[in-house]
Amino acid sequence: MPSSSATLATSAQKNLKTVGCAPTVAAADGALGWPPKAPYDVVLATFSVDHIPLTAFFRPAT
Repeated sequence: MPSSSATLATSAQKNLKTVGCAPTVAAADGALGWPPKAPYDVVLATFSVDHIPLTAFFRPAT
């Protein structure tokens, strides 16, 4: 992940906390989802893709 993405995510987290919000902010490749916090109630993304794979929404069985 480019450092600019990590920097932007850190800045977003700080700004959201300042206004009383505490969502999880992640800078990552979302193609395979983000298993550490799955399943999700809501996903907000600032990118575009031609499709969203189901793995983006479900935690793999362990």
